[in-house]
Amino acid sequence: MPGTMPSHASLNAADATLVKAIFRKADVEQTGYLSREVFMKLLRRLDQKRWTNAAVEGLMKVIDRNTDGHVQYEEFLEWCMGGGDGSNEVLTLARLTSCKKVTPLVRKDAMTFLSQPGRSALFPELSEALRGDPELCKVAVGEHGVPLKYATDAVKDDKDVVEFLLMRNCRNFRYASERLRNDKAFATAMIQKHLTYPWSVEDIFDHVSRAITGDFDIMLSAVQLQPMALRYATPHLRDNKDLVLAAVQSKRCTRHSDALGKDFSDWFPREEFAGDREVMLVLVKKMPLLLKQASHKLRADRQLVRVAVEGDGDALEFASEDLRGDREIVSIAVEHAAPGGDVLKFASESLREDSELQHLQAQAAERHEEWLAQPVSLADASNVDLAKTRDLLALLEECSRPNSPASPA
Repeated sequence: MPGTMPSHASLNAADATLVKAIFRKADVEQTGYLSREVFMKLLRRLDQKRWTNAAVEGLMKVIDRNTDGHVQYEEFLEWCMGGGDGSNEVLTLARLTSCKKVTPLVRKDAMTFLSQPGRSALFPELSEALRGDPELCKVAVGEHGVPLKYATDAVKDDKDVVEFLLMRNCRNFRYASERLRNDKAFATAMIQKHLTYPWSVEDIFDHVSRAITGDFDIMLSAVQLQPMALRYATPHLRDNKDLVLAAVQSKRCTRHSDALGKDFSDWFPREEFAGDREVMLVLVKKMPLLLKQASHKLRADRQLVRVAVEGDGDALEFASEDLRGDREIVSIAVEHAAPGGDVLKFASESLREDSELQHLQAQAAERHEEWLAQPVSLADASNVDLAKTRDLLALLEECSRPNSPASPA
């Protein structure tokens, strides 16, 4: 039984057959022996830390009876049958690769075997019966980071198992069965659960069919959570104004559309909606500098430009030439400029020389200097942007997930 030191009595003819199979698999060149390097590779696959060069050299002195520097099949068999140091792990692997029926005891042995450092890489070599065991797959994939692709097709098509594993790592969505990936109810549930994390957009939408990306209700729920999901919608839906409005109205629609820093222009269908006043009004209220995405006609729209410069005076740069010469618009821009900013440089030549506007900008700069000189109170320090804090917490949580693009290497 795996987990105990085998003896001559415990190793029967069936065990001898397993030993032969593991030897033949290691003996790739079919030489009838294992070189020191090949034997060391076999041992290190089972325990990288334990089998140092010195440890392997010591074991070779015991096994290599004829001192030819190789492990002959007879020597390998004698080592395993005699319960030599390290042979138990080799036999356990052999038994797990040939297992035909998964009993509770076999499952427990497999879980114990895979729990050792580095052993999870051996999961693909386990028998089909074990790779098709839902409980073992939950442990191997969910806890040890084995990609779902190494499980059997039956496991990949098991809704409960796949859903469980996606909670551990959404990247496994790509390995789910085609039936599950294109099941609208399942896809909708996964979107609602996982699109809190920006990287999950690619994890899911790179691996679904047009039946999903062309479904208005599914894409609506997606863009409300992650506006950048709009770029995965079918061309027909990307032209749908209601869907575009839902994306730009999303609380996650910012200048950088996700925590990865992907630019807004990566997903916004500018050619279709740069001239749509309703859409652009929503955008400039949230992100004034996106006035530059508007059509030439809308950059000359006084109300739209006013909304933009009230949010950020630097948006004046993208206003039409006429409005950059409008004293009221420029005055509003100066009042709402970034601290220490110089928005008059975007105004018309005549207004850049306007003494009143210059005085207004100087006053704004003085107020900024006074504000910087003030001590920060504990109350001010606690007045944080909760929405940004939630986004940061979501990013930090994502970084802690296995295989996250943001996780440390």
